[in-house]
Amino acid sequence: MKGEVPGASLQLSEAVRIRPDDATANNALGAVLLASGRIAEAIPHLHKALNGRPDYFDSLYNLENALAAQGDFLGALTHFPRGGTLEFTGCERRGQSGKRAGGDPA
Repeated sequence: MKGEVPGASLQLSEAVRIRPDDATANNALGAVLLASGRIAEAIPHLHKALNGRPDYFDSLYNLENALAAQGDFLGALTHFPRGGTLEFTGCERRGQSGKRAGGDPA
């Protein structure tokens, strides 16, 4: 993936230039920047994605990881509860114990 990041970054930067409010493009660019270690550049794009789609799980997850990577654990935790309130479909949420959230083991 490392070899693909520069090309992806350029293409996604162009997508964001054309559609600056597109949450998907901003999240994708933020994720690529984060993966390449460009954390400070990633964070504004992840915030922009969340401005358009506040419950966008991928952006929440990426932003939490970016903030934690910068050592801003409090900032990361302020976004964490939002991610925990999203509705999941097609899967069950499980805690660390392996039990279904709120109940019996599967």
